[in-house]
Amino acid sequence: MEKIDRYLQSPEFLDLADRFLYQKALENVEHYFKRILDLQISKPIKKNQVKGLQITSNEKSFSQLYSMAKNQLEKARLRLKDPDLEESRDTIFWSMVCELIDNNKKGAFALKEQVKEILETQGLGDGTKKEKKVATEKLRSELTTIFFEHFCCHYYYLSNKPINPV
Repeated sequence: MEKIDRYLQSPEFLDLADRFLYQKALENVEHYFKRILDLQISKPIKKNQVKGLQITSNEKSFSQLYSMAKNQLEKARLRLKDPDLEESRDTIFWSMVCELIDNNKKGAFALKEQVKEILETQGLGDGTKKEKKVATEKLRSELTTIFFEHFCCHYYYLSNKPINPV
């Protein structure tokens, strides 16, 4: 069994998945709903958009997921009806997803940085280039699937509640 496989089955990784990734997913979904409420947008992004995110995060590579999110963001920007309006429920959502995958802001959570940090702290990037690439891809796949599973579940939960409770 490879070092990465042992790590992915370790209590430390399971704790990361069940606590840290879960918490980050919830925080980001709740932040999205707060932003659309602050902008007085009455409905969140359509559930089929979230379903597409969920499917892509399960079935595609990390880079394909990021490309899909950037593509959806660009489509959302093109759909803006008011040229003075800079944000919509769709642009806010897909901007957030892009940043959750790869964000260069210092101190911001991003899956890409999380993978890099784990590889370094766990010594999983040691070895040949091929071994490092395999470890990186496995870790990215696991983290992405787990994170967006939590994210989408919480989104579905919140989207079934009134956005502006009376």
